[in-house]
Amino acid sequence: MARALIEANPRRMLWGTDWPHTGPWPGRTRDLHAEEPFHPIDDGAMLSMFGRWTTEAERQQILVDTPGTLYDFPQNK
Repeated sequence: MARALIEANPRRMLWGTDWPHTGPWPGRTRDLHAEEPFHPIDDGAMLSMFGRWTTEAERQQILVDTPGTLYDFPQNK
């Protein structure tokens, strides 16, 4: 699915996570008045997986160029 989205329009793709990974867990009742623990998700492993799914040019577009355009970051000169 990731490849299909990237191939459809890499200039519209952004990298994102739901860090710090709180919220409901499968099979666990949610107590809205209690502090929720973080999910044990390895963000480094997820970013490495993203690296295997993409080319260097796609990573540049998704991680640098598109966010720079979207958030109007000043260009490095």
